[in-house]
Amino acid sequence: MKRVKIVLLAALGVVILAGCGKSSKTTVIDLKVTPEVTETPKPTKAPENPNAVKTNGDYTATNEYLMNHKAEALATATPA
Repeated sequence: MKRVKIVLLAALGVVILAGCGKSSKTTVIDLKVTPEVTETPKPTKAPENPNAVKTNGDYTATNEYLMNHKAEALATATPA
């Protein structure tokens, strides 16, 4: 009998805490969707060092270090 009372009190507490029968107001929000403007892509200049660009299928990778340094400095360097 004691368990039944505890279960009923727990259920009543849950109902009270849940806010059963509580009226809720719905608010209407006016939304305006504006399209995003993207910049037009600008072409990049071709690198002075053709070894700075590697292409594999649709993927193109550019080595900034090789683009920014002259080919003469790279030619005098000894490979590791």
